Amino acid sequence: MKDKVLITGGLGYIGSHIYLSLIKKNYFPIIIDNLSTSNISVKDKLYKITSKEVIFHEGDIRNKDLVRNIVKNYQIDTIIHLAGKKSVKESIIYPEDYIDNNLGGTQSILNAIEGTTCKKIIFSSSALVYGNTKQVPINESHPLNFTNPYAESKILCEKLLMEKSKNQNNLIVGVLRYFNPAGADKNGLIGDNPTSIYKNLFAILDDISLGIQKEFKIFGDDYDTFDGTCVRDYLHISDLADGHVKLIETLNLTSSNQVFNLGSGRGYSVLEVLKEYERANSIKFKIKIDKKRIGDVPILKADITRANTILNWNNKFNLNDMCKSSLKFRKLHYPNYNLNVRQED
Repeated sequence: MKDKVLITGGLGYIGSHIYLSLIKKNYFPIIIDNLSTSNISVKDKLYKITSKEVIFHEGDIRNKDLVRNIVKNYQIDTIIHLAGKKSVKESIIYPEDYIDNNLGGTQSILNAIEGTTCKKIIFSSSALVYGNTKQVPINESHPLNFTNPYAESKILCEKLLMEKSKNQNNLIVGVLRYFNPAGADKNGLIGDNPTSIYKNLFAILDDISLGIQKEFKIFGDDYDTFDGTCVRDYLHISDLADGHVKLIETLNLTSSNQVFNLGSGRGYSVLEVLKEYERANSIKFKIKIDKKRIGDVPILKADITRANTILNWNNKFNLNDMCKSSLKFRKLHYPNYNLNVRQED
């Protein structure tokens, strides 16, 4: 029988896509979410896509007793831990909240599963744990470093989970360091619907396409890259979701802790994304070149060799797919968006 999987933050952008991947592979997913950055309507959309009842519990993962009851009642085998705050800029303003929520939530989960059937945790980490490195591409052995409280919270969570696994022989930990997820499921019913004022590149492009913003800002055009703009590693959200299913399979086979990068392995410049988005969606942007942002490095790109070889995981979608699916989702759900936006990447 396939694993029973508890997804924390399961109604969010990443969690909802992981839910679909698990259903497709005949796993038994259960969702817990406090709805702080997600919407209950996603539950109905998941039902519409899968025609299966969505088992959902509203609550905060820092409620140890709630998590423990869910784990015991459903005899959970694996937890995919996504719940947490995720804005770099917001973390700088409210650093204590990020440590309390992200690290505190992880500790609560570990306390909740003691003595239960749950023996595997997959943790949603970030490429930001590598700091502002100049290494290209970045592999999993790169030293960990942080430049903001969000990244610090991810490093602390990774260390906490690995330390707990060492002291508890039957707990297996998988860590996935995401680069930049983008796009949406092909049906257009679920996607990135950010409630924060801090939005990523694709959400900003969608906003401009829908007339919410007038122009696109490029922060620096004289970096040491092929076109002068920063290069970042973007991967389709559905590929990212499939990586979690592959990791469950690998953890079941190896029974050992594992760490993987998930990215495209190639990287796209800001201008490259912009031009492909224009082509994919038959749109033209007004561009403004702004000053460089402090801390931005020219290139951040993943080495995904370990994921390719050990997880047998590969990207099935390309940049064009990301651009088309992102706007398709937003068009179906506009105008329920926060108009006071700030660009995150």
